[in-house]
Amino acid sequence: MKVAVLFLAANIVSADQRVDQLLSGYDKPDSPGCQVGVIRDGEFVHKRAYGSANLEYGIPLTTKSITYIASTSKQFTALSILLLEQDGKLSLDDPIRRYIPELPTWADPVTLRHLLHHTSGIRDYFAIAELAGETGHSFNNAGVLDILLRQRALNNPAGAEHLYSNSGYVLLSIVVKAASGKTLREFARERIFAPLGMANTDFRDNHREPIPNRAAGYVPRGRQGFGLANSELDVVGDGGLYTNVEDLLLWDRNFYSGKVGRLDLLSRMQVRGANTKDYGMGLAMADFRGLHTVSHGGVLGGYRTEMLRFPDERLTVINLCNHGGANASDLARKIATLYLADKMTPEVVRPKSTPESKTGKAGRLADFEGYFISSEVPTEWRMVLEKGKLILKRGVSWSIPLHESASDEFTVGPWKMHFVRAASGAVTGMRLDSARVRWIQFDKK
Repeated sequence: MKVAVLFLAANIVSADQRVDQLLSGYDKPDSPGCQVGVIRDGEFVHKRAYGSANLEYGIPLTTKSITYIASTSKQFTALSILLLEQDGKLSLDDPIRRYIPELPTWADPVTLRHLLHHTSGIRDYFAIAELAGETGHSFNNAGVLDILLRQRALNNPAGAEHLYSNSGYVLLSIVVKAASGKTLREFARERIFAPLGMANTDFRDNHREPIPNRAAGYVPRGRQGFGLANSELDVVGDGGLYTNVEDLLLWDRNFYSGKVGRLDLLSRMQVRGANTKDYGMGLAMADFRGLHTVSHGGVLGGYRTEMLRFPDERLTVINLCNHGGANASDLARKIATLYLADKMTPEVVRPKSTPESKTGKAGRLADFEGYFISSEVPTEWRMVLEKGKLILKRGVSWSIPLHESASDEFTVGPWKMHFVRAASGAVTGMRLDSARVRWIQFDKK
């Protein structure tokens, strides 16, 4: 028995040391870093922070440092909605316009359930802001709603397809206020954080409000070191939560105890929605090397976060980084592998695929020159022909070459632009699609 115990202890120490090695690139005073927690059976088996919380004042990062967790916040919004359903204040099949009647009529078929599962078809406000030349990082909930009120249509019919949209979870936070009379911040604090003892966790809807012990967010600037990139987003619901590894231990325990929300509500969060591949309510379900996982990650500014649970193994990895160059999700999976390798299937190394060549008959590029405007996105784009290339210009900072993928169709990054012609052949407008925004209409001036 003693030999077995010593062998197990040696393995745990070895895994801890390998986690330290994995995070060694962040473990220095002149770099932001990550706080890591590995939980097994409700207790930490590894808990440590690497790097600095504040480079200006030389403050080390700790597992008590308060960190912005971006989209990892969505699971708390989802549980808030389920608690209100449990209270009899709403139904998941209620139409969203029952709570936000000012939304356009295209929202008529959209229900709260659609919003929870990202099957609403409502366009992502971050993507719309980017099209308008804004970062979207200085919005509040009212600003997001204003953007959505300008939209003419959905990306796809409500319920037909899973298409991740931050807008849906912002609308859910507005529903919380309409149904309960309390802001999401007030409701979650009263019904979730206080009962669980999560004293350092809160939705923040005012970025100017001081946050004691906050880890500043940073992005790499090459030879210039790091640039400050704190969240100035006052939007809550899709994000907006500040917390730390210590508090998230209490949240993880709740999924096994059901202290808040009961086990039946927590189980419903982990059931895939209709027409979704891997998404429940604020949580994603997947398999990683043969093991079932429940997780969510987040990215914004200088923050990168991941909470990865292996419920069958009762092991969870929390990775909260204030280093914008970190891949928190990848690191979390590598850390989990150090503790669960003996239960995982062998890793499959796939050969790199050769990119397919894009072909297509080029149209007359001069046809596409001109100014394009959209009532849904407050911006004006200009297409010009330079040295045989179609260039997208906006203001003084944008000058981006477009790549032709098919006749009358061009791409740049995640955007696909379909030019529209009249019966005469003249170009009259453009329709834009991207990963989270579809069918944005631009008219040619």
